[in-house]
Amino acid sequence: MKAKHTIFYDGDCGFCHRGVRAIALADHDGIFEFAPRGGETYRARMKGRRLPQHLASILVLTPSGRIFSRSRATLLILEKLGGFRRVAGRAMGLIPTFVLDLGYRFVAVVRHHLFRRPDSACPVVPPHLRKRFLP
Repeated sequence: MKAKHTIFYDGDCGFCHRGVRAIALADHDGIFEFAPRGGETYRARMKGRRLPQHLASILVLTPSGRIFSRSRATLLILEKLGGFRRVAGRAMGLIPTFVLDLGYRFVAVVRHHLFRRPDSACPVVPPHLRKRFLP
């Protein structure tokens, strides 16, 4: 089985749940698996790693062990999903990272106000996708 990119998300954020669910539904090739930040998988895979200063961010751990956060994580996800998402990600990649991160930080500040807090750390997804959500 091919190693997957692991997306670590805020399990207490309704906005994050919607984003993760959208990624899972669009990921027809099964490139990604998902786990809440602070969960068992996060603690095990991130133990001893140098983590970004800004942990109020989506994190992507690649099969090679690289960690992407904020807008760079978003661009990586778009690239891996392919199709029009890849095109959009590449267009966004022309914008300097510090500018993209300003937008990311704005959304991070208001995200808890956009959607209600979820009942559990795992988003509600169709049964065939549930195996890709880790504790």
